[in-house]
Order: sequence, then structure tokens, then C-alpha cells
Amino acid sequence: MVSDPSRSRHPARRLGVVLIAVIGLGGLSGCGGPDDSSYYWGKVGSGGSGISPKDGGTAGGNGADAPACIPLNCDDINANCGQAPDGCGGELECGACQAGESCGADGPNRCGAGACTPTTCAQAGAECGLASDGCGTTLDCGECPEGQLCGAQGPPNVCSGGGTTCTGSLADCDGDATNGCEVDLLSDPANCGACGAVCSAAGPCKQGGGCEGGSCVPAVAIECDEPPEGPCWQSSGTCNPSTGECDYSPVSDGTECGDPCHRCNSGDCVPLGQGASYDGVSSHRCCDGVAVDTSTNADHCGGCGLPCASGESCESVASTTGCQKYPASTSGRCTCDAGVDCPIGRNGQHQTCRNVTPYAWRCAPVSEEVCAIGQEFFDDPDCPNYCYYP
Repeated sequence: MVSDPSRSRHPARRLGVVLIAVIGLGGLSGCGGPDDSSYYWGKVGSGGSGISPKDGGTAGGNGADAPACIPLNCDDINANCGQAPDGCGGELECGACQAGESCGADGPNRCGAGACTPTTCAQAGAECGLASDGCGTTLDCGECPEGQLCGAQGPPNVCSGGGTTCTGSLADCDGDATNGCEVDLLSDPANCGACGAVCSAAGPCKQGGGCEGGSCVPAVAIECDEPPEGPCWQSSGTCNPSTGECDYSPVSDGTECGDPCHRCNSGDCVPLGQGASYDGVSSHRCCDGVAVDTSTNADHCGGCGLPCASGESCESVASTTGCQKYPASTSGRCTCDAGVDCPIGRNGQHQTCRNVTPYAWRCAPVSEEVCAIGQEFFDDPDCPNYCYYP
């Protein structure tokens, strides 16, 4: 946005009600000279930008008609004594202090006990425009050289080049009038709060940070607490500085995941094989991915996939034989009334329904072929036979 050369020495003003620069103890300042063609910081009228020459002309920069500048009042600037800039090129008269008090003793343009030491333009670093000396007197800090503007690059009462009139938090930091006010000092990390004020880079294992409200906000370390889905990954990881990504490690292979018949393997939760032991007890097996006791489970009696007939039950080997060398945890047998009540083995044939004493009406295999897949056959002449997992 190119400014009107005839107004190139005069400052741009911010939007909204603005307390200009803090002079000495925090005095108010304007951004223009005292003459009737200067621009000042003030409140924005209904027109929008809040930048207005005192003579009611057009603000330099884009050729658009600027809204009226609405002067500040003493309440706006929390002043109860002395003179102060009104933001539109005029001066406020905010009253006098009572006997025994001094203006500026309790803050800029505030009555209080004690003395107030006035601040000069030089002490406050004000190069241009109107400013308060903090003790109730308005200072005229002069105008900028030809080709510079008062407050054009952020700080009020400071001359800078560029020839561009900027409003609000926008600034012409590169001095190039062709691209206008290219920087927002409230959010640009390379020009945070002022042109050239650079915020530190976040880095590969940091997040957030940057420029917020004209102040640099430090970045924070990335929290690696979102591992891949599933129970087979460590809950926390570490950030890889070469990629900026979180790396997670799987839990140890063989770790139970979800239920006794599933184990972790390289980060995946996989079922144990059909008939696999899940806790070391002989009759505790994984059948179709479910933990069962083959000495009592009627759907897997004596082995996976060996169901008892409807109405029949599954008894442990210890219940169906007096042979103490066969513990109850070894396997199971179905009760039966006939051969069709007995489980069908891997050869497609039923086990035999034992009809002689002792231990009649119990199913018993006659060979390994009527056992479940993966089982072996135990033949004992003194007791009923049974199938078992080796």
C-alpha cells in the first residue's frame, strides 16, 4: 500500500482505543506532530480503521476515505490531572490536584503525594509525535525525516522508513511500499511484537510455540503417549529427532494380550494354536481361541472339538477311573448311553461307549484316530483309555 507523499512524514495509528507509548512512568504519547495535518492514535469511528488526519482528509496508503478519529477522554486514559494527548492531535485537560499532591506522583497523570519528575522525549526514546511527560504536560517530540513515518513499523513514537501507512497490529517491516503492511506483529514469529523480533524455532521434537499476541511463546516437547492400537505396544515412546515422529517399542513376545489364549508377537496380538496349553495344566487348552478345561467342558471333552452328546456330561479321568496315576487334570471323558453319544475323532468315527464294568457308560477311544488333532492315545489294560495332549 503506497502512502500519499505529501503526508509521508506523518504517522499511522492503530485500531481501537490505545494508550500510546509508556513515557517515563508510563505516560501517553501520540504518533504525530502537533500541526493540523498530523495523524494520531485515537478511537475508531464507524468507518473502520481509526487512522485520520486532523484536517479530515484521506489517510495515506490506500487512497480510501478514513473514518473520523474519535478523541480519547481522561477516563479512557485513567488520568485525573494535567494535560495529555487525546489521540487525535489535541490535548486533554484532566484537572488539577488538591493541595499537597502532585500530578504524576501516583502514576502518569495521576494525583498523589510527593513529587513527579518529568520525562523528556529523549529519555522515553520518543522520536516523533505527541507524548506525555508523566507529570501533566504534553511533549512535542517532533516529526520524522522525509520518507519516514512515525510508528510505521510497530513501536509508537519511533520513526521508520517504508512510506506505508499501517493500522492496528500490521506493520511494513521490509520497507517495500509495493507489498504494503505485510506483517502482523501479533502473530509473525519473525517479527513478534516488533519488526525483526524473532521467536526461537520449535525444533523437530517440539510443538506449539511461535508468536501469540505479540509475544514469543516457547515450544514444548512432544509427548509420545499415543502408541499404535492394540495391547502389544509400550504405552509411551520417544521422539526421533531425525524425523520428528514418535517411535514405540512392542512389548515382549509371549506377553498375554486380552485373554489367556492370545500372546503378543512383534506388536501383534495373535491366538495360540489349537490345543495349546495356556498355563501349564494338562487339561487347560486353547480351543478355537478360547481357554477351556478339557476335563469338564462338554463342547471340548478330552480335547478340542470333541463334544459330548446333548444331555451327556464331561467327567475328568479321575472321576471315571480309580487309577491314581491319571490325575484329574489330565483329560476328560463323556458319559454315554450308546456309541452315537460319544465324540467323533479326527478320522470321522465315534469313540466307543464302554458298556462293561467297571466304569461302564463312559466314552473311550480305541485308537489315536478318534482323538482330537494333535492328541495322542493312552491305552491301559486296567483302566478306560483316553486321549491327551503331549
